[in-house]
Amino acid sequence: MATTIIKKGQPGSRAFFADSYLLHKLHSLSGVLPIGAFMIFHLVANSYALRGEVEFNTTVKVINYAPFVALLEIGVIAIPILFHAIYGMFIVAEMQGPGGNTPHYGYTRNWLYVFQRWSGVVAFAYLIFHTYDTLSLIHI
Repeated sequence: MATTIIKKGQPGSRAFFADSYLLHKLHSLSGVLPIGAFMIFHLVANSYALRGEVEFNTTVKVINYAPFVALLEIGVIAIPILFHAIYGMFIVAEMQGPGGNTPHYGYTRNWLYVFQRWSGVVAFAYLIFHTYDTLSLIHI
């Protein structure tokens, strides 16, 4: 596999993580494994609210009795989400303008690339709000 060396003045030379194979793979992995697993767990746990307040509160209490729950939340949830979000913001910042290269190449795949990046920005903004709102409810 050949790697491209980006020299000063070439397109992409402003890239902070130019051709970082490892960071891109860790970004993909952190989006699938820990974040995907947490999303499934979060949705299943919150689905107990459909059964009523007592069942939901029981589920929350069971989760909170798990050993090392704080360490798991930080190590398995917070750090991978923060890495994925922050590195994703770097990727969005390196796009060529607000619409990427879609003004010159309006192909479907280019539009999908742009929509994927901007949906990540919206999802990150929502996660910040959701975390703040949840923590304000439990007075931490």
